[in-house]
Parts: sequence; structure tokens; C-alpha cells
Amino acid sequence: GVTPYVKYHDMKKSWQIHDSDGNKIPADKVPILRTLKNETTKSQEFRIVRKDGTEKWLLIDAVPVYEQSGDIIAGFSVFQDITEFKETEKALREQEQKFRAIFNQTFQFIGLMTLDGTLTEVNRTALEFAGIEGSDVIGKPFWKTPWWAHSQELQSQLRNAIESAAKGQFIRFEATHPASDGTLHVVDFSIKPVKDETGNVTLLLPEGRDITERKRVEEALRESEEKYRSLIDLSPDPIFIFQDGRYQIISSAFTKLLGYTQQDVDDGLDALGMVHENYRESVRKRMQDRFAGKELSQTLRIDMIAKDGTIIPFESSGVMIHYSGRPAILVIIR
Repeated sequence: GVTPYVKYHDMKKSWQIHDSDGNKIPADKVPILRTLKNETTKSQEFRIVRKDGTEKWLLIDAVPVYEQSGDIIAGFSVFQDITEFKETEKALREQEQKFRAIFNQTFQFIGLMTLDGTLTEVNRTALEFAGIEGSDVIGKPFWKTPWWAHSQELQSQLRNAIESAAKGQFIRFEATHPASDGTLHVVDFSIKPVKDETGNVTLLLPEGRDITERKRVEEALRESEEKYRSLIDLSPDPIFIFQDGRYQIISSAFTKLLGYTQQDVDDGLDALGMVHENYRESVRKRMQDRFAGKELSQTLRIDMIAKDGTIIPFESSGVMIHYSGRPAILVIIR
């Protein structure tokens, strides 16, 4: 019983043995020496640190060897080098940690689903938005979760979208999700099919962006445009709003006098093309100076060309405004 200990004593001069938690193993706990105390080791992982600092991982099995009398005469141990497996396992764990960090830090709502729509992962942003825990939704059909339960119509649309995404289609539509305070938020929602190297769909990636504020701004801008349209239509003088090198709005008086309609404007009516060629350059320069904030005379004499080709003389005056949230020029012609 002394010889194995002596051999171990000699070997440990060149390496140290640790358990899987990194704790150094005392001599009486080394698998081969435990056999001499009638103890066995079955498929246990150990980390070996060599004298030069390099590491090896071993999977060790050790059993006692008995004489016919039942006395222990030796220990038998099998070592399997699992270093490569452990390094791969560590790399996968680090990748998982990076994935989790990105997955949970994004401001978007993100999850993972099986092809039948069962939710398997969901990020913290989506959970906190709804005021729920992962255990409330993981393993459930996505359409039965709190984000969708408020609307049977949306649930049906989602189920159809999942079926299409499982066949490889990218799906996107606007939806509403109730927040933790009960308010409904507008969400730009999509489902992306995740494919393997052979092109088969293996997972579904649902994503959502809260666009409630953007929709509010768009609605406010629409209301602002409607107010502008209403106000300029009250004026007896022709009025137009100029922005981005084109007309945005023309008044009913403008249409009555020159024949051009709002539909012509929406179709891309050439703003300078309506100005007589003798005045086009001065009008172009005046518009540029107006946007640049330069001091200009109050009025400008111009000739404009009506839709029927008639040339009509005008005096124009303009003022800077904000239209759809950006600088524009409101022009009155008389």
C-alpha cells in the first residue's frame, strides 16, 4: 500500500490536481489513493496543473483490485483526456454570456420561438414592458402571452404569421401591446425565420420596436398639416408652402386663379417651371437666401404661368415657418 503513495508523491512534484470547482485535492482524496481505502471514483472530472502552468482536464475512473482473500492489493485507474471538450464547453459558455448580454441589453423586444410558436426565450426589455416574469410566458404559445391576449384579431394574425415564418417567410406588421400600466403601445413587429446551414428553418425570431412616440408625432404633424390647409384656404389670396424644392400645399384660391390642383402638387408639380423664365433665377436665389436666413425685401415682382399657359403678373411675399417639423416658406401672391 506504500508504493502507490510514493509514486503519487513523486508525480505531484511536476503537477497538481484540482477538482472541477478549482479546489486543490489533498493526497488522501486522489482517486488512485482512495482505492486503497476501498473507495471508488466514477467518471469524475479533475483539472491537472503542470509545473509550467499548462492545464489538462481528465475524466477519471478508479477502482480497488482485490486478492481472492478479499484484501486490496492495488488500485486500477483509467484516465481520459477531455481538455478539448472542456475548452469547447468554455467557449460555448462565453458565447452564451455574450448572447445574453446583447439579448437583454437591447431596447427592442426580442424572443425565440419553436416553429409551432412556443416561446422559448424572451429578453428583459419585453418582460419589463409588460410587467411579467419569464416563468409567466416561457413554454407557452406566443399568441397566448400578455402581449397579444387583449385582441383576438391580433392573435389570429400572429398565428397566421407564425405559420408563414415557419415556411421561411419574413413577416412584418404593426401591432399593439399593453404595457404594465395598462396603456396600449404601437409596436413595429416582425418574425424572422432562422435557418441552418442546409437552409431549413430551425427557429423563429420575433422582434418588436415600440413606435408609439413616433406615431404620436406623425399624428401631430398630420393635424398640423390639416390646420395649415384649413387656414390657407380661408385666404382670398393664392398661398403655397414651399419645402424641399417643391410645393407642399396650395390654397383653393391658388387653384382658382392658376388652375393647378393639390393633386398636381402631390404628383410632383415643378415649382420653378410655373415661374416665367425671365424670373426663375431670381426666384431660385431668393428661396435659397430665405432658407439661409438672409434679410430680404418684403415683396418680389414675378410673372407666373397658369395651367392653361396664361402669363399672370404677381407680387409675392414670403415668411419662414415650420411645416411637418422642418423649415419651409409660406408664400402669398397678389
